[in-house]
Amino acid sequence: MRAAVLIALLLALPQIAPARTWYVLPDSTGDAPTINAALDSSAEDDTILVGPGTYYGEVWFVNYPRRVLISEAGPEMTILDARDPETGLADSRVILIAYSHGAVVEGFTIQNGYAFSWPFPEGAGIRVVSSNFVTIRGNIIRDNEAEETGAISFENSCCKGTVIEENQFIGNASQTDAGCVSFYSAGGEEPFEIRGNTFSGNVGAWGVLHATISNVVFEDNVVAGNTSTGSSGYQYSICIERGHWIPQSVRNNVVVMNQGSGIAFVGTYGGGVVSGNTVADNTGTGITSYEASVSNNVSVGNVNGLTGCEVSYSCNNSWGNSGHDYPESCDPTGTAGNISANPCFCDRANGDYSIASESPCAPANSGGCGLIGALDVGCTATGVQEGSSELSTWGSIKKMFR
Repeated sequence: MRAAVLIALLLALPQIAPARTWYVLPDSTGDAPTINAALDSSAEDDTILVGPGTYYGEVWFVNYPRRVLISEAGPEMTILDARDPETGLADSRVILIAYSHGAVVEGFTIQNGYAFSWPFPEGAGIRVVSSNFVTIRGNIIRDNEAEETGAISFENSCCKGTVIEENQFIGNASQTDAGCVSFYSAGGEEPFEIRGNTFSGNVGAWGVLHATISNVVFEDNVVAGNTSTGSSGYQYSICIERGHWIPQSVRNNVVVMNQGSGIAFVGTYGGGVVSGNTVADNTGTGITSYEASVSNNVSVGNVNGLTGCEVSYSCNNSWGNSGHDYPESCDPTGTAGNISANPCFCDRANGDYSIASESPCAPANSGGCGLIGALDVGCTATGVQEGSSELSTWGSIKKMFR
């Protein structure tokens, strides 16, 4: 009797439907005719699997929490394009993610977005609004243009737990903000992580990243050949500011041959870390930092090497910059492992910023500092071609770091 009652009670409970995969094809013969239709039909934890082809128009990822939008064949074969296929003109962004916590976008080329219309002239590639724990992974994000933030913008109580990883950002442009990524609000213990991406040929007031009031982790990225067009003194490829006592981290990045300065880490009250970066051959200052720990960086061939005195410097190598290598009023050279010496890049003229085995930045030679810079030993001294600082093509740089 009791068993029968229990079974009846269980049957009366609402049943949870298993997660479903919605298959979408460009000829509309899949489970739903379009990506937007698949999103409309989906439920939480469903996957929208997109077949190879080109899909035109804006994708509306609005009020769809915990959905996965993923390509079947990868970004080279699966293209989301904001242009009108008949006129070839673009007048919208590519993807809008709004009120969709836990959204995932993976494996697409996201291109030709255009965002100049008020009140939302930002995020031509992807605009994220009021959405946390968003993952944007393994995409090629290219040729998107906006008045504010070319590739991806984050706004309005967003960003906690967001991950941007293993994407290629190419040729995105902004008139007044970051060429690639900007965000202005996040908090708590869940960081905003930007890891393992490549950024090339992007243009903006801040060439690649502008972040304020956030728990930012910017690590293991390659930033090469971008252009910063901001006003004098604010032409940075990477700018992180006003952290408000939330620790922030800029580690193990290669920041080379950009028009403008490299890394600006300013106003992050309560400290942060700038460590293990190779910053070379930029047309401005290599690293500008205040209220942070700056360690194990290589800064070479910039206008100035390291700038900022309210900083803890250790185990850095700043050398061969056209202005000062370290701040003149607080030069730490010779203390705490800080040096000013030729790093012996393997083939600087051709974009190889790894170091020779005899380099003073190699772990065996750094006096207990470990590796100085982002790239380890890649050649012996006989392989070093140090004389030229000629700019390389992005293709040659990409081969070195990807």
